[in-house]
Amino acid sequence: MALPILMYHQIVVDEPKDIHAVSIEAFESQIGWLHKQAYKSVTVEEQFIDHASVQPSSSLRRIAITFDDGYLDAFTNALPILKKYDFKATFFLVANRVGCANDWDDAPGLLGEPLMDWHHINEMADYGINFGAHSYTHPDLTAIPAQQAEEEIRESRRIIEEQLQRPIRAFSYPYSQFNESIVKMVSENGYYFACTYTPGYVGGAGKQRFLMQRTGILATDTIEDFADKVQARLHWRFRKFWRAYRYLPKNRA
Repeated sequence: MALPILMYHQIVVDEPKDIHAVSIEAFESQIGWLHKQAYKSVTVEEQFIDHASVQPSSSLRRIAITFDDGYLDAFTNALPILKKYDFKATFFLVANRVGCANDWDDAPGLLGEPLMDWHHINEMADYGINFGAHSYTHPDLTAIPAQQAEEEIRESRRIIEEQLQRPIRAFSYPYSQFNESIVKMVSENGYYFACTYTPGYVGGAGKQRFLMQRTGILATDTIEDFADKVQARLHWRFRKFWRAYRYLPKNRA
């Protein structure tokens, strides 16, 4: 059975200032829609490591929800909604920026946005939220020296494991930038799988566990767009958007 993996960043109260920010009303509508459609959330880790505990069946729809960067509003706005519908998620953290703010983006809507601290993260972990690494400082790993890239990959896992006292098995490539060398580094530094930002289900190329496909949920998505993405009905509007979006200088992730 194919597994859709959704990617979020911010869940905001006010009007979204960035394409990757989703309003709290839209997020609740989306999670509520999944609940009504009898989707069951599983973490990426459960699906690919502890898969025996979530055996697929014809009556069970599964979905994985992920968040990149670790924004504070994910704790204040997303977590209560996830709890309300008994949904799980995986959060990818920028290890050396925990408790600080986004200082890596040039987008006005993201630069300076506060990030969760370890108190927030531990509270989420106690609820059952899963965590992964999103590098040490969020650079484009393909644009820095190999030794520095490996330190970003290795140190992020070490710090998060040290803080949470649990193994960290998942990695998300910053900006979804990777090459063969970066993928090899991730696989050799204790991770079991890694996520990209490529629309689709885990299937086909997504079977490569270090190139797992995700679909981004955006500020402009209607509930119909959301349903299309979840069900992989990539109609002409989404195809047109993606063809344009993929050629932007960087996909923020």
